[in-house]
Amino acid sequence: MTSPVFRPPNRLLSVISNPNAPLFDHLVLKAQQRVATLKPELDVELSDAVDRILAYRSCSEEDLFAECLQIGSQAASIAEIAAFIGREALGKAASGLYDMVELLVERGAWHTGSVMLHLAAIHTLRSAVVEEGAAAATLEQLRQMRLLLARTDAPQ
Repeated sequence: MTSPVFRPPNRLLSVISNPNAPLFDHLVLKAQQRVATLKPELDVELSDAVDRILAYRSCSEEDLFAECLQIGSQAASIAEIAAFIGREALGKAASGLYDMVELLVERGAWHTGSVMLHLAAIHTLRSAVVEEGAAAATLEQLRQMRLLLARTDAPQ
């Protein structure tokens, strides 16, 4: 007795195997144009997301800790949107904040000061007119701090 094998239809097969199919470069160009049309909406979404996460700067340490998973989720969202629309420095700062929350989840290490510094960096880097050198220096300092904290909190 044989079992039937289900093979879902491959929607790309006709595009890939068609000799008149558009070239890869053309498809990439069309995708980039589509992203450009979405950029204004994504800028608004990014601004709203940054506003939401920056509200945590006024929280007490206890409240900040209690909301850590929500902060991590929001930071990941900011990192994704920022990377998608070319706001690399802002995305990296948000990604670093997500890493700090992951450090808590993985090792039980919580560093309120580091979280607040990442929030301050996000606040500074939200501006589109941050000098590239200053942004790079800030991101490098945050990275070095995370590396130091990860080593300090490593299980012995």
